[in-house]
Amino acid sequence: RWAGAVLLVLAATFLLSVALERGWLTPTVRLVGGVGVGLALAGLGVRARPRSDGFATTLLATGAVITYLMVWAGFELYGLLGPWAAGIGMVLVVGGCLVEVLRSDDVALASLATVGGFAVPFLLVAAGEDPVGGSAVGILVYLAAFLLLTGAVHLTVGWRILQVVAAGAAVLAGLLVLLSAAPTDPIGADAVGLSLYFGLIAVVFW
Repeated sequence: RWAGAVLLVLAATFLLSVALERGWLTPTVRLVGGVGVGLALAGLGVRARPRSDGFATTLLATGAVITYLMVWAGFELYGLLGPWAAGIGMVLVVGGCLVEVLRSDDVALASLATVGGFAVPFLLVAAGEDPVGGSAVGILVYLAAFLLLTGAVHLTVGWRILQVVAAGAAVLAGLLVLLSAAPTDPIGADAVGLSLYFGLIAVVFW
């Protein structure tokens, strides 16, 4: 199932690449069409849930990944979305996955949504746009809020694997901020924010 999901994502990516190179579709049509395909697959996954949990998870995960990447592409590749619009769109995809997680107790989907949630600010910054104006504090506030959300989900569902994935993603995100910000002032906003963030990780997962 997962091999098929990966191949489907790759096929959609290849099709969009060919359409881009040959000028078959306008950027707006590509964005709307890609998001539509992703949402349709996710919808089919929700409908398939009572009959086949494994198949439903595959459809949902594939649809979520396609939608998430297409929203990012609308910002990075097509220039149709601003950094805030793209960030909010990707967060909405992650939030939709977490709602389905609480409804269906799907640990694989929860892990995927956790990684996607922590990746949002770094995908925007890597694309050359920093919606928080170069300060690490704004990114740390987002990461802390998402960390608390994953902690709440873990308390609700109780999966150890979700705790491991969330803790690993949270620490990695903090290290990326630390390496990019490199605060030299021990009482500066970035340094204090990083200290509080790593302390929050310890508290949440304790």
